Amino acid sequence: FLHETTNVGDTCAASLTFQFKDPIPARYFRKSLRHLLRTGDFKECRDLLGRLAGMGAKRPEKMPNLAKLDRDGDGQLSKAEATKSGRLVRAAHAFYDEDDDGLVTQAELQSGWATWQSALAESKSKGLRKRKP
Repeated sequence: FLHETTNVGDTCAASLTFQFKDPIPARYFRKSLRHLLRTGDFKECRDLLGRLAGMGAKRPEKMPNLAKLDRDGDGQLSKAEATKSGRLVRAAHAFYDEDDDGLVTQAELQSGWATWQSALAESKSKGLRKRKP
């Protein structure tokens, strides 16, 4: 929808918003993590972002266990394995697959989880989640 947005100047500022449920923009979320967690009007998506970081867990408190999702036992999560595990895990695969080779390795999982935890801690410690743009 097209709407007027907050503007700090004297002129009109228009914004065009597209809302979609699937596919989840997981790569965008990963690349924009710190910015998104600083944005007050992103709070409706914070839980979804947490579920992506947790590979589908409702309240992710620890790094997801790659072995539980790795159906063929090769130590990696393929796109096919993620797709079989549902929409959130499929999106989480995109969130964690940093080199876009179709596989999430343990190293990518650890790196992504550390990035998530760091951004989350920063937003909580600075009270950034309460601010409106």
